[in-house]
Amino acid sequence: TYLSLQKISFGCQTHPILQDYSTNIEAGCPLLVHGPSGSGKSTFCRVLMGKQPYTGLISLHKNHTNHDPNRPDWMMITPHDRIPSLPIVAYFDHIDPAQIENVCQCVELTLPQHWQRMLTHQLSSGQWQRLALARALFWRPTVLILDEVFCHMEQALAVRLLQGIVRQRSSDITVMVSHQLVLQHV
Repeated sequence: TYLSLQKISFGCQTHPILQDYSTNIEAGCPLLVHGPSGSGKSTFCRVLMGKQPYTGLISLHKNHTNHDPNRPDWMMITPHDRIPSLPIVAYFDHIDPAQIENVCQCVELTLPQHWQRMLTHQLSSGQWQRLALARALFWRPTVLILDEVFCHMEQALAVRLLQGIVRQRSSDITVMVSHQLVLQHV
C-alpha cells in the first residue's frame, strides 16, 4: 500500500507553496512534514484530504484516479477540530466501552471512573487530542493525517505516542505535521 503524489502543485500563482512535487508514501513509513510557521504544512494536509485546490494526481494504492476525500478510510486530525459536545461513547459511535478503554490505554489516556457519562467538551486539549488519536487507532483508516496533534503534549509523551502509532499502523499510511523535531527520530 502506498500513497502516490505526482506533480503536486498548490499555492497562489505568484507564491507557489509546492510546485511539481512527486513522491510515494509507503505504508508503515510515516512521513513527517516539518517547517516554520506559515510555510504551508497544514495546507499540504488539506491538499491530501482534497480540501484545498491543487494540480497533479494523488492516488492511493495503484488506483490511478484522483482519490475521493470523503472516503471513510481517510482521516485527518488537527488540534483545531471542533467536535460536538457529546458523550465520549457516542464519539466512538457507541462501540463496546471495553474497546474504547483499550484504545485509550494505547494513547496513555486514563479516563475518569464515570467516563461513559462524560461529555467530550469536559476534556482538556491534551486529553481531547489523545481521544481523537484513540478513535483513529480504533477505526484504522488507510490514510491518517495528523496535523500538529502533539502540540499540547510534552515531547516525551509525544514520542511515546508516535512510537505506538507507528507500531499499530505498520500496514497503513501516516502523514504528520509537527514543530517537534524530536519526532523525526521515531
